Amino acid sequence: MKVSENITKTTLPGIKNIYRYINGEEKLYADAVELDGYGAPEIIYHPWQPGKHCLLNGYSYERIIQKVMDKGTVTSEFSLEESASYAIKRLIQVPEETKRFDNPHIYKVGIGKELVGLRNNLKEIIWKH
Repeated sequence: MKVSENITKTTLPGIKNIYRYINGEEKLYADAVELDGYGAPEIIYHPWQPGKHCLLNGYSYERIIQKVMDKGTVTSEFSLEESASYAIKRLIQVPEETKRFDNPHIYKVGIGKELVGLRNNLKEIIWKH
């Protein structure tokens, strides 16, 4: 873990999963990063502004990290057509207010409670030594 007085330069420790949340209109709502083994968080926190958070209750989600290689061996292959189709589907799911050029909304990305706790605990331990 890299630690800095500037929190934006501090890296996030541990093995992580990423979850993508989708609203009732099948539009992308937020992405959450959480430590592996804790499941999808119900609340995410801004990585650098502890007072900012977002509730995720009621949204469907999916884990978006998939293992495609193991010890140099490809475990999943996708054709060019499959990759293009997936990219088009995801682009359609991005809300229009996020895609616009004038005054776009910022897509929500945050970290889960367990990851926040681990980062803060390790940072405190490192600064004491």
